[in-house]
Amino acid sequence: MSGVEEKVIVKGELHTSNADLNESIAILEEGVDHLIIEDVEQQAEYPRRYFWFQIQMWLLIHLFFNRIYTDHGVLEDIANIQDADITKTRESNSALIDSASRTDIVTSLFVFVTPVIVAFIIGVQYSGWWMFIGGIASFTLGMIGPPILLRMEESEREDDNRDEIIAEKITNAAETGGRVVAVIGEQHRQPTVENLPEWIDTDQRPQAYDWYHPWMLLNIGKAVGLLFTSYGILYAVLLFGSKFTATLV
Repeated sequence: MSGVEEKVIVKGELHTSNADLNESIAILEEGVDHLIIEDVEQQAEYPRRYFWFQIQMWLLIHLFFNRIYTDHGVLEDIANIQDADITKTRESNSALIDSASRTDIVTSLFVFVTPVIVAFIIGVQYSGWWMFIGGIASFTLGMIGPPILLRMEESEREDDNRDEIIAEKITNAAETGGRVVAVIGEQHRQPTVENLPEWIDTDQRPQAYDWYHPWMLLNIGKAVGLLFTSYGILYAVLLFGSKFTATLV
């Protein structure tokens, strides 16, 4: 046990913010018995029919998330030093599509296929920098659109939505006693707290900066720049690779 007052602290964060990470570190150093963080418990296993989504998630994680998100490993290290329990909010990334309705899956597949086809039509049929940039935009939309749509659906559905799942994990931890610290995205902080039972003493900590703060705008700009640069390079490689293959045929 941490030896401090037993309560639930819900810390909202911008996942790219070092200021939020430092605040979370300070909270944990005050004592923690249960740490709950937005992450996955295990590697995803996708059925073959979702191979297209598996590729999208792999690229999104390795080209973007792993390069822009702060590393929560230090939070787990602090929790482990205090022999605290660590709970991840998601079983695996495949849960996004495993739990989605058939309509949402079909819609996501359409959002993937259509912009990507348009991107390659633009790249093959037209020339010029503006058209190339348009191709990058269409390709990027197709590659990141389905994960975004399915994540929005997961958060907004009436039953077993993401906020309810996080609240359930917090409640389960609080029932065992001790100090619970949940570090989650700011957009989930208030909805999650609203789903907690009244008997839980909740201390909310919002993200360090408002969205219009210069540091926030800088983080957003860096994220957008990295996103389009990464997928732009991938698009260029695939486009020119397909053109080169076509000349050989």
